Amino acid sequence: MELRDQGRLWDPDEEKEMINPSKLDEFYKKYTEDLAKWAPDGIVKIDLSFLQSLDLLHCSELEMEDAEQELTQMFNIIESPDKITLYNNDFVIWIVPDLVENVPVTFALVAQIHEEELQLEMVLSIGGPYNTPRLVLKILQKLLQDIQDNDKAINRLK
Repeated sequence: MELRDQGRLWDPDEEKEMINPSKLDEFYKKYTEDLAKWAPDGIVKIDLSFLQSLDLLHCSELEMEDAEQELTQMFNIIESPDKITLYNNDFVIWIVPDLVENVPVTFALVAQIHEEELQLEMVLSIGGPYNTPRLVLKILQKLLQDIQDNDKAINRLK
């Protein structure tokens, strides 16, 4: 689906292609209305084995390094009563706090911008002892870095 031609994601009034933040909510609603269609892997529940696969179980891995702090500062932020939207020219992330069976859970929807398209890459469910702001941020940083590394490897093979 080309987004520029539909005027949905890109701001047509900008000389340089800029994301139109007012349109991000449309994509959020579209994705959440039919997650089965847009998130082929379903909702990935963050648990001990997932954290181990990301190598995030070591205390040193949970410390914020300068480069990682820069990564978080490279996002524009939109706060609304129901979610936080982070976006830049590569990614859109919706962070949604919720209660599931009276337990606080954070859902994170991660979409990547490919040229003129926005593609939902993954939906995460982070609950229980893993639902802390620092760990949620660290998980997102690690996954975004993995996505970028995979893209670079694919581009080298082309």
